[in-house]
Amino acid sequence: MKSNKITREFFASYIGYARKCVKPKIPDAIQMDLVSEYVKMRAVGNTTKTITATPRQLESMIRIAESLAKMRLSEYIEKTDVEEASALIKNAL
Repeated sequence: MKSNKITREFFASYIGYARKCVKPKIPDAIQMDLVSEYVKMRAVGNTTKTITATPRQLESMIRIAESLAKMRLSEYIEKTDVEEASALIKNAL
């Protein structure tokens, strides 16, 4: 019976490599997706007279999207990264 377990050493090496070597870039189309998601979060606040999204949430969304791309060892942030980052921030709010 085959197991899909990975060793702690491999996992530590993987994370170290991702941190050191992977620097994901944000393509222009994805920049627009980030802005669009941020505007949607801001719009929610306009209906309830409270600010639900600040520039800090946009920065967080970018960092989370970058982290998701790093986990895949990808050179570029993808739309799915932005969607997941947005969902995580919305749940946190």
